[in-house]
Amino acid sequence: MKTSASTPWIIGTAAISTALLAIAWFLAISPQLDEASLAREQAVQEADRNDLLEVQIAQLKSDFEKIDEFRGTLAGLQSQIPATFEQAAFNVELANVSLGTGAFVVDVTSSTSTPVLASLAAIPGVAAVTGAPVGLYAVPVTVTVLGNPTATLEYVKALQTATSRLFLATGVSLTGQDETGASGGRPATAKGDAEIVISGYVYVLDADAAPAPAAPTAEEPAVTTS
Repeated sequence: MKTSASTPWIIGTAAISTALLAIAWFLAISPQLDEASLAREQAVQEADRNDLLEVQIAQLKSDFEKIDEFRGTLAGLQSQIPATFEQAAFNVELANVSLGTGAFVVDVTSSTSTPVLASLAAIPGVAAVTGAPVGLYAVPVTVTVLGNPTATLEYVKALQTATSRLFLATGVSLTGQDETGASGGRPATAKGDAEIVISGYVYVLDADAAPAPAAPTAEEPAVTTS
């Protein structure tokens, strides 16, 4: 009899315990588990960020250790493309190339600089280019040299590879020479010598140049009907 009388009480107690567990799960345990899961995700993300920062710091440290090398590279680039034309210094380099090749520099001329995009557009076969650095200008230069064919051709090569200035040759014309005496500042020539005219550009980078204003958008012409 005691067992039969206890049965409803046991069932009721079990039901209440189940309900309390369910309430505890939804109101306390489940939110805490969600918070723990979120905390774990945040911890993983933070660890990933820390790993990335360590890589970046290591890269910066490595770059700083090479700062003298970077400064040397920058100085070399500034020598190739200086802030001004520096014609006198350029003429000295042309004379040095002359001494190294044996070709005689007859004449050097330059004209007004143009933004680099305009100068590139003037070269046959060069496609349209966008995004050139602000302040980058091309200075048209023509160099005329005289000498035997080997010397003059070596001069053309050295002008593009053996000077501190960046020089882009865009045209070369050759005229054969007869035997003549020296005159008018020109050396004597032998039959078979050559006069070569080299056309090209040297470059100047004005770091203080302001960006060019954007070109206005052309309005579409009005359509009229008769």
